[in-house]
Amino acid sequence: MPIRIASLENRVQRVRDLSLRQPRAVERSLYSFPVFSIGRGKVFLWLLDGHGVDLPAFAVRTSCADEQSMLAQAEPELFYRPKYLGRWNWIGMRLQRPSVRWSQVEARIETSWYLTATLAQLRKFLGDRD
Repeated sequence: MPIRIASLENRVQRVRDLSLRQPRAVERSLYSFPVFSIGRGKVFLWLLDGHGVDLPAFAVRTSCADEQSMLAQAEPELFYRPKYLGRWNWIGMRLQRPSVRWSQVEARIETSWYLTATLAQLRKFLGDRD
């Protein structure tokens, strides 16, 4: 059963909201894509809505090529190697599946943030939690 356009837009907005919940997260545009970065620094999420992929989707960092391959092989209907970003160990996640596991989406976004943050940003963030 196809998902309605309004529902897809809600899913994209939910990814935006989850991304902006990350410490010091900022949304900006990079190469005409909405991206989320830590301050004005490193990007931890690319929103790939409407840019030649199975719509909508987003890309997050993985720790290594092995993790990227494992995710893509384990759930190929959800995860894929995004064009251009894939060679840098990013993994794409499709949002058009009828049952999106939001806990999994949130975990991938948080992991991507941690993999992107500098040591100083991690120290500052962890210090803020005390």
